[in-house]
Amino acid sequence: DGHYFYVSNVGEELKPMDKDGDGYISRLSDEGKVLERKFIKGLNAPKGMVVLNDILYVADIDRIKGYSVADGNQVADVDFSAEGTSFLNGLVAIGEDKLLVSAIDTGDLYLLDTSTSPVFTKLECDSDLFGPNGLSYDSKTGTVYLCSFGKNHQPDGIVGKGYIDAGKFYFEKVSSRNGFYDGMVYHKGNIIFSDWVDFKKEGILIKQDVKTGESVTLDLGEKLGGP
Repeated sequence: DGHYFYVSNVGEELKPMDKDGDGYISRLSDEGKVLERKFIKGLNAPKGMVVLNDILYVADIDRIKGYSVADGNQVADVDFSAEGTSFLNGLVAIGEDKLLVSAIDTGDLYLLDTSTSPVFTKLECDSDLFGPNGLSYDSKTGTVYLCSFGKNHQPDGIVGKGYIDAGKFYFEKVSSRNGFYDGMVYHKGNIIFSDWVDFKKEGILIKQDVKTGESVTLDLGEKLGGP
């Protein structure tokens, strides 16, 4: 949020769809020091997060919850359970008052308006997104960048870009490579996205130039577990 980093933790075990109440959010300094391990607690399995207008929005299984960054108090709770999802995951701010939300299990994207009482609409997609996961947004071009985790436990996730227009999401792939893709960020003309590769400690980060399509695996000095 300009002052702190917030880190989500699904709980004591890797059970991302269990409503067990042991999930929490840690608050770290800008240098990475853990200031409050359980700054916000009592969540189930929090995943993707974004700060918008001094509110930390968190994807928690089938709800989007909002917390004041000033004191950690809950200020919003949007129920998505009627949509049949148990795996809300990616969150990114779109403009001044909207959030784009991904649901891995149903393959859907939602646009959530936070300007009044939070209300969401499901976007109509022109193609299969293969379990949409990480999201990022380039406000200068209005481009949404997306990577997906794949379907049926297969590494067939895709990387692409798209735009939102009149309740629809128009998408195109930008990489021929498939994988278990998770996090995604757009930064200075590049997209950087994570690939689990498998469910051992073999995960990597990939950087791709959005204009040329040229990509490189970043040298981190080690492989990551489920990045």
